[in-house]
Amino acid sequence: MKQLKSLLMIMMLILVVTGCTSTGESKSIGGAVSNDEGTVSQMEEGFIFEVTDNSVLVLDQVNTEDFDKTWNDISESYKGSAIWLQTNEASTLMVGQKVQYWIDGPVAESFPMQGSAEKIEVIAERSVENKAFRNIKVTGLKGKYTITGEGRVFEVTMNYAVSDGHNYLVEDFLTLDMGAPEWSAFTLDIQIPEEKLPLNGTLILELFEYSAEDGSVINLFSIPLESFR
Repeated sequence: MKQLKSLLMIMMLILVVTGCTSTGESKSIGGAVSNDEGTVSQMEEGFIFEVTDNSVLVLDQVNTEDFDKTWNDISESYKGSAIWLQTNEASTLMVGQKVQYWIDGPVAESFPMQGSAEKIEVIAERSVENKAFRNIKVTGLKGKYTITGEGRVFEVTMNYAVSDGHNYLVEDFLTLDMGAPEWSAFTLDIQIPEEKLPLNGTLILELFEYSAEDGSVINLFSIPLESFR
């Protein structure tokens, strides 16, 4: 009789445990997320290195000075992991941001790897500044960009240019409200005709000023606008 009662209790416990784990609800398991189908997407971290209109290139390790370069510049010497993630959030993300991401579905084992992002969360912004420029932010895609930030230049004139790595597509200047040593907020609206956009490459924005002493370029600040592939 005692054995029968013990057997019944064990069966009831099994039913309770099975019912609790088969509700189909999403669960967080450490750094992973379990979806309704029961598959688990592992959370990873990295730094956004390039941005296109529908994907981002994420590296797990990168030197600060390399953010102003392109993947082609560092690919041969890069030793970490790299992945292109397709995402509808690409237009809201920026080069240099540290992110956490979850992959949705299979991953192509190329280099960089390729997959789709289930979710991307920014956990740290890139600190972008030098002696003359700070708080630089870029928005826009497909040749239409808005750049905001602060400048501290002598004679209230800052210069800017956009290159595709081979040729300069834009070269111009902007007069700020105040000159150094004060910081002055600015906004740049840049448009590049579609026929001038690279088929494969990265647009780089350069902010700088000319030396009052010898006319040389000083305080050069570079930041990627958009990558095309």
